[in-house]
Amino acid sequence: MIEQPGRRNLRMAERIRATPVRYPFSFVVAGDSGAWSDPTADAIYAQLLRQAAGLAPAPVFLANLGDFAGPGTRERHEHYLRLVQDLPVPDLCVVGSHDLDDPGAPEAWSQVHGPTNFQFAYGHTRFVAINTGTAAETPAGTEGPDEEALAFLAHGLEAASEPHRVVLMHIPPHFGGRYSPHPEWGFSVREQAFLDLVRRHH
Repeated sequence: MIEQPGRRNLRMAERIRATPVRYPFSFVVAGDSGAWSDPTADAIYAQLLRQAAGLAPAPVFLANLGDFAGPGTRERHEHYLRLVQDLPVPDLCVVGSHDLDDPGAPEAWSQVHGPTNFQFAYGHTRFVAINTGTAAETPAGTEGPDEEALAFLAHGLEAASEPHRVVLMHIPPHFGGRYSPHPEWGFSVREQAFLDLVRRHH
């Protein structure tokens, strides 16, 4: 199932770079499709994949923004890859909090997808994907991207020659509890550092 261990997202990025550039272009975003094993969730996601495959013009890629292989075992990643194997466009995977629940999850992620922070470009747009952590609540608030992820994002945005930049991640900033009815959602630890960084690079 996994032809080149630890290179899946890199292979997807290579496919995106090889896609002829056209404007306007579109991409599909999904997430939370498999925080745990659930046949109903699989059926819903399979329908979404069919809809994405039927779009015309075709999207450049589909990005799953995490919680698709919970708890993060090798078997759950392989299950996800079977779900997307017939998708005609590249499928990028951004790590989610539940994709890191299993003690061996970081190693399984690395062996299948590669680094949890990565970037690629298509035409005039730079995409930077970062690991926003495990959603752990601390006395200071909900954890978010660590210093390594923020440094990767800073470098990616600073080095980008493309005029447009998109950040792909699982856990959003807290934004003052706007995610009703779950005001606790979103990361508050290092939220200001993240927002300052993206605003500085427009």
